[in-house]
Amino acid sequence: WSLPTRLTGTAPDATASLLRASGLALPAMAVAASLATLAVRSLRAGPVLLAGLLVIAAADAVGDAARTVGEIGMNRSLHGAGAGIAMTAVVAMVAQYANAARPRAAALLPGCWAAFTVAGLAAAPGLMRHRVSAGGWHTALHPYPWLTGAALALSALYSLLTEGNAAAAGRSAFPAAERAQLALLTAPVAGICAIAVAVTDRGDEAALAAAAADAVAL
Repeated sequence: WSLPTRLTGTAPDATASLLRASGLALPAMAVAASLATLAVRSLRAGPVLLAGLLVIAAADAVGDAARTVGEIGMNRSLHGAGAGIAMTAVVAMVAQYANAARPRAAALLPGCWAAFTVAGLAAAPGLMRHRVSAGGWHTALHPYPWLTGAALALSALYSLLTEGNAAAAGRSAFPAAERAQLALLTAPVAGICAIAVAVTDRGDEAALAAAAADAVAL
């Protein structure tokens, strides 16, 4: 499948601009995940998961309206941010249940979650190609909206069912020092993402080395 000429254009850097716009999901996911860590520590994981899925649903809803490279970039950024928020909340939920489970279950739960996550990531490219080949390039911006809807419904149900338990348990203390440490993680993550987007399709070895050094420092 290919994008229409009105998007790619004829300028030498038009295709690179479109690649950068399409790839904004990953940087947005990384930054949103680091910020969502603060929200998960301050609030319950259920509402944070619901918020992330709502962002994804909003991106799905406006996917057909994207007509320019900038609009595609905004749509992909929304998808990435929603995924980062949702993923962080799910990790917090897995850790919470693993800590409360028996030793054997506590060891199996993170492994099962990791296996399902890896399987989903491995299957995603093939599922995306199948969807786009059947429905056109715009479906890449909202490939399976029914999955988002199902996840939203289950997340809302989970939040309702656990509301009473969360109220009884109360909120755990969140020291200011720990909050500051988590907030500081956002700076190097944002730096890596900015450099990665800037050097897309340019082969700038110095910038790539800077991104690698930033990642190691993080």
